[in-house]
Amino acid sequence: MSQLGDLSVSVQQVIGPLLLGAVGNAFLMGACASQYVQYFSFGFKDSRLIVATLLWLALVDILFTANSIILVWQYVIDNFNDPTVLQRTTWNFNMVPIFTTLYEASRREEF
Repeated sequence: MSQLGDLSVSVQQVIGPLLLGAVGNAFLMGACASQYVQYFSFGFKDSRLIVATLLWLALVDILFTANSIILVWQYVIDNFNDPTVLQRTTWNFNMVPIFTTLYEASRREEF
């Protein structure tokens, strides 16, 4: 029983930052989305590389935000009150480093 209690504490320590990070990411996604809309509605005449980079970052940002929401749903809603949830992983959790790599790929190609 003490192992379950220790695992329960670690679930609280992991789920809280996960939820906070997903909510913060969704908030920043909304701010970036308004910037994307303003940029493309004003009709700037930037190079194709800049426009392609912005479109790529918008796509990765949308996919990463959706992944974060699904990840929070799986850990907080589907597995509510299941302390063994941290002993297994889902494909959404494994996608986080891939999204980070996709962000970095756009930055390296431009410069």
